Order: sequence, then structure tokens, then C-alpha cells
Amino acid sequence: MARAEGVLGRGRFRTNGATSTRPRLRTTGRVVLPSSRALVGALLLAVSGVATFAAWQGAAGDAGVPYVVAARSLRPGAIVAADDVQVVRLDLPPAVAGQAFPTVDAVVGRSTFGPIGEGELVQAAQLSEIGSTSATVEVAFSLPRDRLLDGQLRPGDRVDVFATDQRATTLVAAGSQVLTLDDGADASFTTDPELTVTLGLRDADDRIPLIHAVRQAEVTMTRSVPLPERS
Repeated sequence: MARAEGVLGRGRFRTNGATSTRPRLRTTGRVVLPSSRALVGALLLAVSGVATFAAWQGAAGDAGVPYVVAARSLRPGAIVAADDVQVVRLDLPPAVAGQAFPTVDAVVGRSTFGPIGEGELVQAAQLSEIGSTSATVEVAFSLPRDRLLDGQLRPGDRVDVFATDQRATTLVAAGSQVLTLDDGADASFTTDPELTVTLGLRDADDRIPLIHAVRQAEVTMTRSVPLPERS
């Protein structure tokens, strides 16, 4: 076994007759204390920081305008109940404030077009109009990706469902809402040839022709999106 000797005081290390020099770690028993002026300055800074935080906290509780936010996560097609939302005071830009709701009563009974996260500001574009027809029936089935816009559909999208057989292509469910699009993973990062979609139907009578179409024909979904204006 190689013999090793160390000389701590000089920072040298000897192995088998060879000597190498390593950086020395020097310590001292002397403790340097801050001056009384430095201690007073640090104390004043700490007190100032606490006072500033307390002032901000007090102002945040009174400032702003009441707006409705989600008290819990809401899925697409959910009917908003009073305990699903709450009112908090916020200072919003005018463009955003114009799409928000000031009271809980203004959103209760509406259905959601897409997912709304907990704590998220509830906006008009995310909810149906009061008294509008919401989805009454949910139907789930699997389709090839190319008949689901290559998996690019998102919860909240409105789609029309068509069935194609040997004779013709017909519309079987108009204005249905995509509630979920799932393949067991994120649909955006999969090459699975089929995806499972859950639709909310506006008209319960659409479920019979839709189910028949899924079993007996080729079903394709389309989504209407605004096209950019030509320059």
C-alpha cells in the first residue's frame, strides 16, 4: 500500500517520496462583530420593510373593484353554481374589466365553453348567455385523428358532426361542444391513430343519429374559425 504523509501546517502532501502543494485552508478564532451603527441601520431597514408590507396588505384589501373569479376548477360544459365562484377586488385594465363580472348572480346558471382554472378571472367569452341552451347529453366515442382535425380540437370548441356512408354525407349533430379530447395522454404530443372525444349535445334527440353514425358510418367533425381578412 502506498505511504502517504501530510504536513498540515505547511500545506504540503507527500506520496511515495513526491511532494505536491495544495491550497491551504486557513481558519482563525477571531469573530468580527458589526458595529453598533450597522446594527441600528439593519434594524431600521427591517422595520421599514415590515411597515411597507403591512401598508400594501391593507391597501390590497380595500383597493380595486369587485370581480368574479373561479373558487374551484370548472370543466367545459359545467353549469356555474354560486359556490363555484367568489368575488375578489382587483385592479384591471379597462379592456379586461369590460369582459369581467361584478357579482356572483351575473354568472350563476351559465355554462362554461372551456376549462376555467381555480382563481382565474371569469370572463364573458368563457360563458354562455343567460337562458341559452346548454348541453343536456354527453356522448363519448373514438375516431381517427384525421377526422378530429388531426387532434387539434380543444375543450370548449363548438363542432358540427357529419356522417358519410355510401350514399351521401349528412349533418347529424350541429353546434356540439367538445368537453374532452383524450388518448390517455396529452393529445398534442401523441401519434396514436385514434382519439376519444366527449361531446355535449345541445339537443338530446341528436344522440340517436350520432350513435348510429358512429357505429355504421364514417364520422367527421368540423370547426368554424374566423379567417384573417385579405389585405
